[in-house]
Amino acid sequence: MLLVALAVVATAVVLLPDGADAVAAGRCTTSTPLKTYDKCIALPTQGATLAWTYDARNATLDAAFTGSFISPSGPLDIPLLSSQASLLAPARTVRDGAAVTIAATVRLSPNRTRVHFVWNRGLYVQGYSPTIHPTDASDLASHATVDILTTATEASPIASATLQWLHGSLNALSWGLLLPVGAAVARYLRPCASTGPAWFYAHAAIQATGYTMGAAGFALGLVMGSASPGVTYKLHRGLGIAAATAGSLQTLAMFFRPKTTNRYRKYWKSYHHLVGYGCVVVGVVNVFQGFEVMGLGASYWKLGYCLALATLIGACVALEVNAWVVFCRRQQEEKLMRREVEDVVVKDRAAAF
Repeated sequence: MLLVALAVVATAVVLLPDGADAVAAGRCTTSTPLKTYDKCIALPTQGATLAWTYDARNATLDAAFTGSFISPSGPLDIPLLSSQASLLAPARTVRDGAAVTIAATVRLSPNRTRVHFVWNRGLYVQGYSPTIHPTDASDLASHATVDILTTATEASPIASATLQWLHGSLNALSWGLLLPVGAAVARYLRPCASTGPAWFYAHAAIQATGYTMGAAGFALGLVMGSASPGVTYKLHRGLGIAAATAGSLQTLAMFFRPKTTNRYRKYWKSYHHLVGYGCVVVGVVNVFQGFEVMGLGASYWKLGYCLALATLIGACVALEVNAWVVFCRRQQEEKLMRREVEDVVVKDRAAAF
């Protein structure tokens, strides 16, 4: 395809009013600051709209894109893609607060009325080059194919906000909190003789609940991925697959758990600890990656999760210190007991002679 820019980059380098709203999603108008057009549509993301007039006699498209900036110095890029098209006149740009309208006239190839649009906006410009735009699902899905005669629009589907929140909530609670808590229960309650086998049942129950919720969250992620073929988060997806694989291996390993008297028991325990702790680390890292994917990197949701995780880590550090203190104390007591036994043996031998 030949790339014909309505406006290659329209960059706002002036300060824009704080709290400026984006163009209302779902509404469009044929009236723009530049002129009035025949037809318009609301584009599927970022509250953008497109208005145009098409002259079938000479195959010219007079179009205007209206969008909004997300940063006082951010770029806005609106290319038009068509198999055969040429720009007939320089693009015209009008800014109104945070909103911007970019208009141009292009000639399409005869009898071709389907036009491919791609648009996006960034946070700032470095030199004369725009930096990478946000990578939220809506930003990665900002493209559509428009039939300029019928206004029919084809766009990549975007997972609903409900699915996104459910996916994030399940995974944050399971991989990000329950599984670490279950690992901590096994680590710090098992040495306590007073708990008996209760530590094992608590550990198994917490891990089973966490894995079930995590598997559900992972399945929702697969559903959202299949519903948004043009949106791919390689790192988040890779970490999710690694965590789900490790969790599944841990679950399967419970069916092959050797008895305490089996000579392979120590190898099974090493495997169980290695895979378990690896699953916890990967899961927590992927929760933070998920916050970035959902655009919540600086939100109160992430702050709340950080506080919960910090509380858990603080408790683990305190319990770990206490465990080492108890261990060192027992070692010292055992050492003193051995010395006492050795002294008694020496005295008995001396008395025998």
